[in-house]
Amino acid sequence: MHQLQGNWRFNEKASFTNSLSYTHYKRFTRTIRKDLQNKTEELTTDAGTQDTAQFSNFFWRSSLQYTISPKVSIQPGLELNHETSTGRRIAGEPKINDFSFFASTEYKPASWLNVRPGLRFVKNSIYNAPPIIPSLNTLFTINNEWALRAAYAFGFRAPALRELYFDFVDANHAIYGNPNLEAEKSRSFNASLVYSKLLHNNQRFTAEAGGFHNYFNNLISIGVDPNNSGKNIYINIAENKTAGFSAKARLQTQNWQAGIGGVMLGRYNRFKGEDYNGKEIPQFNWTPELNAEIMYTIEPTHTSLNFFYRFNGKRQIYQTVDGENITLGNRDAFHYGDFSAGQYINKFLTLTAGIRNVFNITDVASTQQSGGAHSTGGDYVYNYGRSYFLTLNFNYNHFKK
Repeated sequence: MHQLQGNWRFNEKASFTNSLSYTHYKRFTRTIRKDLQNKTEELTTDAGTQDTAQFSNFFWRSSLQYTISPKVSIQPGLELNHETSTGRRIAGEPKINDFSFFASTEYKPASWLNVRPGLRFVKNSIYNAPPIIPSLNTLFTINNEWALRAAYAFGFRAPALRELYFDFVDANHAIYGNPNLEAEKSRSFNASLVYSKLLHNNQRFTAEAGGFHNYFNNLISIGVDPNNSGKNIYINIAENKTAGFSAKARLQTQNWQAGIGGVMLGRYNRFKGEDYNGKEIPQFNWTPELNAEIMYTIEPTHTSLNFFYRFNGKRQIYQTVDGENITLGNRDAFHYGDFSAGQYINKFLTLTAGIRNVFNITDVASTQQSGGAHSTGGDYVYNYGRSYFLTLNFNYNHFKK
């Protein structure tokens, strides 16, 4: 991975930002079958067991920031994405180009209002993008403590080459590219109310509550090939939606940082309106998710203690296995936590020890038909279990005037 970034400031009103990156990925696959009884070995001839796959990506982005007046500033820019690939498991030697021109404006008609509209024009070498891709972000500053944010955005994503042409096949996977994929389009809305207050002794309390709604057309996902249940392919989901309500709060003092948050997440039911055990299937199934973090610093010994916690509520989804009968699949709720302790030794060394997956969560009971790359049902494999780590970090900085 190679990356180059530059920022030039011409004067107080104008600056130029440029970013270049090149990524090259090569994967060698060589598979040998050994006969332990006869003490012989040979190269296998199964699909995908002998291969060299290569992916290359070049990305360039340049933008100009210009302040017209204290109330108006603009940001036009160009973006180029070029991707190529080769390999025995890739059909042909495909390439895809994506060229974009974008522009946004920040307008401050009053001290309490900030409006930032944006437009993007995309030319893709394979897919027809919408003529204009718009976005709008707004900020209403009610007073020194309260602010309201609201945003709308239209999205467009062309499939990546690996989703179109790459066949990933080994002992545990069977995922095939789909050259017939359609481009993904989306619309998203979100709004939030933010409260921030500086307390005594530089303590700060912040809180935020909001909601969101996302709509996807031709969402790209992985599904089971209808003609072969043992084969997974990239597919388009004609219609998909997510919606939710979120809230979070944080308190920061000299020694403590504590935060708590949660979201009620709704996932779209593609069988909405149909009958299930005498009841009409709703548009969304809702799942609660909670997270919390506590960080404490012991100043005399320069020790930091950190605990991160997450709760995933019970998840339900209406599904059909035979294409006719609808069932309700469930995935149980579970808790997850990480703990770490850091010790400052000197200006060069820091020692950190911790526990990942404190509650030792491995499998989560599930009756959902996942349709994923690893299995089509049964318990959900979440993690390999509790683990421990010890890290010694060395940091050296040397500056000459």
